[in-house]
This record gives sequence, C-alpha cells and structure tokens, in this order.
Amino acid sequence: MSCILREDIESLNYSIPLVCTYTNQLNTNLLFEVDRFFLQLVSFRSVTHTHTPHTHARMIARYSLFLYILSTFSSCDTSSLRSTPPGVVVFFNGTDGYHTFRIPTVAITPLGTLIVFAEGRARNNLTTADDADCYGEGASAADWKCTNKDVVMRRSMDQGASWSKLSVLALANTSFFYTNPQPLATSSGSVFVLYMRCLSPVTGGNAFVNCTALVQRSDDDGVSWSSDVIEVPPVQSSSGGFGGIELVESGRLIFSPPGSSSTGALISDTAGTSWRWGQPAVKGGGENQIAELSNTELLMTVRKSNNTRMLFKSTDGGDTWGEGGERQNVTDPNCQASMISVRMTRNRNDLSATNSTFLLFANPHTSGLLPYAEGRQNVTVQRSIDALGWTPILLVDQGPSAYTALVQMNATRCGILYEESLDLPVDFRSIRFLTFDCSSGNV
Repeated sequence: MSCILREDIESLNYSIPLVCTYTNQLNTNLLFEVDRFFLQLVSFRSVTHTHTPHTHARMIARYSLFLYILSTFSSCDTSSLRSTPPGVVVFFNGTDGYHTFRIPTVAITPLGTLIVFAEGRARNNLTTADDADCYGEGASAADWKCTNKDVVMRRSMDQGASWSKLSVLALANTSFFYTNPQPLATSSGSVFVLYMRCLSPVTGGNAFVNCTALVQRSDDDGVSWSSDVIEVPPVQSSSGGFGGIELVESGRLIFSPPGSSSTGALISDTAGTSWRWGQPAVKGGGENQIAELSNTELLMTVRKSNNTRMLFKSTDGGDTWGEGGERQNVTDPNCQASMISVRMTRNRNDLSATNSTFLLFANPHTSGLLPYAEGRQNVTVQRSIDALGWTPILLVDQGPSAYTALVQMNATRCGILYEESLDLPVDFRSIRFLTFDCSSGNV
C-alpha cells in the first residue's frame, strides 16, 4: 500500500472500512466502494497520449489499490451481504464532479433512445451555505434548503446497457439553482423537459419557493437542446412531478403537476410551442404522476404526508380534477412513487390495443409505520388493471432504496430507474437502471 498516493485516495473519497479482515463484520459498503473505485479507474483520463512517468505511476497505484480491495474482500465473511441488484449504475455519487445524484426521471424516444435526468447536487466547484443539506442522510437532510443543484442527463442507444457521458442541461450559480427535471418524449420525435429555476440563496428556509417552470425541447433525441427556453408563470412549489405523457387520442402534452398546493397539470395543445396550467389539483400533496387509462380518463397518484397515497381522476384531459379522491391501496413509507400506463402497442394511432392497457406502479414497498426514511426499502413494481387492486410482480431491490421512474420501452419490455442506497437511513449512493417484462416482471 506504500505505493498509493495520498492525493489519489483523497480524490476517490476513499473510506472503505477495511477492518473486515479482523472483525468479519464487513457490510455492503465495500461492494459499493469497490464499484466507486472501479468507475473512477475506468474513467481516469487515458494515458495513450500522455506517456508521463507520473501518469503511469498513478494508474499502476490505482490498479494496485483495486487489487488490494479485492483481496481484502475475499478474506471477509460475506454471508450477510445483500446481493448486487441487476441492471446498470447510471449515476454514482462522487463522480463527474458531484457529491450526490438524486431525483431520477426517464423517457424513451420513438427511435428507442433512453434519456435520463437527475439532479446533480453539491457540485465541487460551487459552494453554497446549504451544501450539507444536499446530501445528508435520512431525516437529517433538510432537502428543501439545498440550492447547489444542476440538472444533468445521460443517453443510452442500446436499451440501457451502456450510457453516454454526463451532460449538464442547467448549471446552478449563486443566483439560481435548478431542480426536479421531468421529460416527455412525443410520437413526433420531439422531446421536452420541464424543470424549475429557483432563486438562491434561500429566503424563509425553503428552497422550493420563488420558482419558475422552464421547458426546453430537443429534436435530435436529446443530443442538443433548444436555446429558446419557454418560461411558464411562477409556481409556489417546485416539488416536482416525475414524467410527462402524450394523450393517445388528442395528442395533448401533459406534465405532472410540480406541486399540488397551487397548480394543476401543465398542458400544451400546440405541440409544445406554448403551455398553460390546468385547474388546481388536490391540496396537501406532492410529487405527483399522471397516467392515461384505456377509457381516456387520467389518473394521478399523489404522495401525502401521512404515509398514504391518493388517487384523483380527470375526465377532461387534465383541465380539472375530481374533488376528494380515494386512497390508493398500496403501502407507502412517505416517499415518491412512479406510475405509468402500459399499452401492448406503443403506436398512439392504433387504438385497437387500448383493451390491453394496464398500470404499473413502483415505490419502496414497506410500511409507513417505520421511522421516516427507514421505511424506504424494497423498491417493488406492482401491476393493476383497475387501480383498485395491486399485484407485486418484481422486487427490484431488497435493500434501502427510494425514488423511482418507470418507462415502457417497447411492446413487452419496461424499465425502472431508481435510487439505491447502502445503509438506513437511506444515503442515496447511486441511481440504477434495469429492464423487465412489463407483464410478468421477469428481468
């Protein structure tokens, strides 16, 4: 280990508890840290064009450290480790200049390109007074105070097997930060992304105020984005929705409400050239998502603060929402959830397949009776044909896990992007993507 440079270890945020060799009490932390080190290793700048002794020494030192970690791991008792979930890590904390990545969302274009967005938090070349609130664990994280947030994205051309380099769509500064991105891919090929621009520094102790909704457009599968950003009148809350939809018959574009205390859905009947707010939705909830039912009604799932979820319907394409709502028959640990409508054909002009429509819902499938954040475990996908009863079809992650984003990829395959964690309370270690059979849940 004497060949390892201190600056290398510090640059990796290296904190592996190597005491396992002596105590046999290693936990999953080592697995995640080996993943982190490997990602750092393979993303290290190529030495092909920089044949300097120092560069070679650093690469050799890092490889030596990687081998040391593996040899240490092999001597530990791993019987209590949870298995590594299937899928691919898309965002990993401590990489690409960010401390933490959160709030995953995903869309797929007609050409099959997956586009994922997240918040890149605590960028290392921007310091704000509230940086610690961007990555604190569990209930100790005052998430609503975090202002060091960028909107970042990646693309995949091979069904999520590999991903492009990270791109920054909106870069925070000392005056503004950007939060809660949600994409909407249309049948015409255009992709829209809605996110919030909020004032910084925070006044009144809550970052989710004084926000303006922004919409950007891409016509090349997310390679580039329009420089003319559409500004939508301010909203009181940026507690976001998690994905937009295109209505099957009318082609109307709808983004889920960014907050339910003051606004309804964000609607466009002009192919995205202009946007308007619908009538206010339910009060006292947030992080909503809308799905279209086979009868063209819209269903919105709403996170409530009392460990329950509520369902609200719209019969006029999102212009108004029924009052009262009904309790969704799922367990909920006070966390965001994802819901999509799955059609056995993705051709919006083929209405003959509407009878094959069913709903998928994903959230941490644990009791809300657990302490806040400790209940965020066991992300599970459930299926329903009527939104009344839900049947679990896939346990995505058997450990600490939190926010989710579902996407239908083709007639039979679906995908889920979700936050996975190392310990409880959840620590948001990475964001992972995996695919599964929409009907059976088979991976």
